[in-house]
Amino acid sequence: GVDVEAVARELAPRAATRRLHAAERSTLEGAPSGLAPAAELLLRVSIKEALYKALHPLLRTPIRWHS
Repeated sequence: GVDVEAVARELAPRAATRRLHAAERSTLEGAPSGLAPAAELLLRVSIKEALYKALHPLLRTPIRWHS
């Protein structure tokens, strides 16, 4: 799976609530990547989308964002 995003793109704050588990949201600030929280959110959402695109055809079952 591939997900390409512009580095300068900023997601709406509600994207974190919709796409990240509470435990993931709590670690956006001060993430080990050293990225700003907005960039960290974009990175995590992109990773999840790429995983979904790679795994969904194999699993053939819905995959929840908070998984």
